[in-house]
Amino acid sequence: MAIVSSPNEPPQGDPAPAADRQPASDTAEADSAALRFLRWIPWVLLVLLLALVALVGGVTTEKAPWPIARFVVFTLLLAGMALWFMVCFTGPATEGREHHSFVFAYGFTFGAFALLILPFIADTDAIVRYNGTTPAVWPRAGAIQLVRGCVVVDDGNVGAISSVARCPEYKTPSTKGADGDRTWQGREVDREYGWLVAIGGTTQRRLVPEFKDCDSAAPPCAKLAQGVTDANDRAHREYAEIHGGLAVPLFVVVLAYIGGAVSLSRRIPEYQRRSDVGYVKDKLRVNEPPMLEFETRESVVFQIMQLVSAPFLALASWYIVTPATLASGAVLAFGTGFFSEPILLMIRGLVEGIRPAATRTAVQGAAAKPVTGQTPQDDGHADAGNADGKAPIRLDDASPPAG
Repeated sequence: MAIVSSPNEPPQGDPAPAADRQPASDTAEADSAALRFLRWIPWVLLVLLLALVALVGGVTTEKAPWPIARFVVFTLLLAGMALWFMVCFTGPATEGREHHSFVFAYGFTFGAFALLILPFIADTDAIVRYNGTTPAVWPRAGAIQLVRGCVVVDDGNVGAISSVARCPEYKTPSTKGADGDRTWQGREVDREYGWLVAIGGTTQRRLVPEFKDCDSAAPPCAKLAQGVTDANDRAHREYAEIHGGLAVPLFVVVLAYIGGAVSLSRRIPEYQRRSDVGYVKDKLRVNEPPMLEFETRESVVFQIMQLVSAPFLALASWYIVTPATLASGAVLAFGTGFFSEPILLMIRGLVEGIRPAATRTAVQGAAAKPVTGQTPQDDGHADAGNADGKAPIRLDDASPPAG
């Protein structure tokens, strides 16, 4: 790339009218206001997160306020996170915004993890007591549901669904739960059915054991024969059968997210070190050059996106591998989350390789246009080729220097 300095030629293009230019004082004031916002927004979101945890955990004390309060607080929390992200990663790439981008990365990691473990905080028995006869495992109907149950599969398509999530009648002895060696009438929902995230498909409510299959001598059947009046007893025997759609155990989503969080916590400190003013590259850090503000912003955004995509990558891997045991499923989930960054880079490289040639030519042509930039001299001052100290830089001029 050759730098062409043309002091006698005016810059290409018409300069913007003075009336259309934003004064430097206004820009500095706007950036200062953004930094003030970034200083207090994390504390506001922390209060909202604690309020949401209290609203969900308050069910255990049977003093939960109106159900709409949880929805309102959750909506405000999501809106605040979105606003925090936009202010952090838009606008000038300054050192102050760079610092707050690191704060956002850590805050998003811990906040999202807190939301993931909310189902473990609420006591399902207390939910039943609070909501009366509403079943604990029967959420509001929707495209995405969190249910305690199993997946019903066709006899000719058993191998397409992991045996960890199949209903007991489709499981092999090695993959059955703690009650796998007991009769159907003696099984308990708490030990036989796990929590599943169902996406799409339909769910049907079932009771274990059902009256028509009961042996009247069995204690659970004696209760059922007398009529179920205790909501807690009903909750312990109720589960959901999932037909169609996608269904993965909840631990897959949680472990994949933890793996992605570990990967993010490994990379963010590296970006902090390389973006520091006093960072010096040595022989041990040949592949770790210093990072500018805009490079740091791009890298941090990518790390956040890999964390968000980790559960979805684990979902795809779950259906591709179909693990047969809980141990292999847990390793698959955590490993997919931890290696989500190289997986995304591999997918990106694959897409770049199959991109049509016309698209690549258009991108290369756009990169070959002349760009105006500063040409620093040995004394640290810009070349005075133009009145503002900038000279045109032509990216398409690849001629070697004379001599």
